[in-house]
Amino acid sequence: MTIESFVRALPKVELSLQLDGALPLNTLLMIADHNDIAGTLKGYRTWLASVKSPEPKRAFEIARMAASWLRHPDDLRRIVYDVGLGLAKQNVVYAEIGIAPSLFEGVSASLEELFAAANDGADRVRRAWGLEMAWVVMIPRDEPRRSDELSRWATTAAARKANVVGLGVSGKESTQPAGQFERAFRAVEKKELPRIVRAGDSDGAEGILDAIGALSPTRLIDARGLLDSPEALQLVIERGITVVMGGARSLKAGFVRDLADLPLHALIDAGVRVTVGADMPSIYGTTLTDDYLALVRSGALTTDSLEDVVLNAARGTALAPEAREALVERLRGEIASLRETHLVPGGA
Repeated sequence: MTIESFVRALPKVELSLQLDGALPLNTLLMIADHNDIAGTLKGYRTWLASVKSPEPKRAFEIARMAASWLRHPDDLRRIVYDVGLGLAKQNVVYAEIGIAPSLFEGVSASLEELFAAANDGADRVRRAWGLEMAWVVMIPRDEPRRSDELSRWATTAAARKANVVGLGVSGKESTQPAGQFERAFRAVEKKELPRIVRAGDSDGAEGILDAIGALSPTRLIDARGLLDSPEALQLVIERGITVVMGGARSLKAGFVRDLADLPLHALIDAGVRVTVGADMPSIYGTTLTDDYLALVRSGALTTDSLEDVVLNAARGTALAPEAREALVERLRGEIASLRETHLVPGGA
């Protein structure tokens, strides 16, 4: 047994996956053919080349275009099933996945119908593979006008029934300031709905502070530059904010020159609840397992700190406290068993 076999066998939790950035290529191409995207989209061949070989700097633009090729509820059901199947094969046992409704408007004009289609796919995954999937309603940074509408819906009984567990904002933080979304996020905060924010990707520590001040996040994605600001670091620790970083994203977006430079150990030592997520795997050419392996091989994580990362993901979920603690204990026990069989010399 090897470290690689240990990493692959690990039970995992995914907290930063964005559905528009996770569309499996073969499934997407099948859907594009079925919906005659080539015959209706100007410049299709250029876009097709971009989808097949994405440029990281255009990640959000390419993901938006790819998502627009879905035109029917069955398209979304198939995509969610295939995404879930890919996660299950990595031993992901729970995932909170971001869906930006405006990117999938071709599927349905109704939020209820959109999430019903997504849940049909998720239910098939759960029955076949045991993976539980929940949803975070995402507001793209360039659509602040949708924020009030989506925040209101995210707190309704219909959203709870649809397994919506949070409200988030995605896209480049330089597109719109965090303050544009403040009213919507304050409204869901009053309802105690978790809040997920991508921050630090372009504005560093200043962007993190802006996000914390305006949006009161419970989870930060990227958080680039967190260690550069004692004030931001203290706020993240005091408020118990979960920080999700991506190995492939950090490297390909130019946040670090080498994966060994990703400050996971420093953040763990400082008391930050930091974990790892694949984010937009179709764009960055990765999976959660790939990220784990690359980070361990680079020295950015050890097997001990990898365990911290896995358990931190469980601790950072939007599950009810009892379910969250049960998940943490389940993972802790499974990891201990895997250590004996994969890492202990002479293990069976």
